[in-house]
Amino acid sequence: MGGTSCPYVYAWNGSRYELQAEPFGVAWGRALELTTAHLLPAARAEHGVVRLRLTNERQETHYVDSIHLLAIELGQAAGAVLDDQGRAWPLQHPVAPARGTHDAAEHDLLPEVTRGGWAPVGV
Repeated sequence: MGGTSCPYVYAWNGSRYELQAEPFGVAWGRALELTTAHLLPAARAEHGVVRLRLTNERQETHYVDSIHLLAIELGQAAGAVLDDQGRAWPLQHPVAPARGTHDAAEHDLLPEVTRGGWAPVGV
């Protein structure tokens, strides 16, 4: 098959469901179980309800044991990022990346990164 894996997490943005995360594309069996954390910046509460979809769109062997949702109040912050412990940190003045490379030839990844929606919220 190639490409990405499942499951996918979609959040209602007020007008449609928008793809927000692919929580674990490489958990191969019980011995390699994992936990991930993701921000869902498109999620919007409507009358106190946040609508999410967890979908399995490909033939897979992945299983979801549990999901935990936490709300983050950003106040005046433009967005947030997660650290390696899954803690959210507010971004007051996010700045888009100026450069992005991945190999010795310094292949420019910036157009691909920003086209994929990875620029900080509000930029």
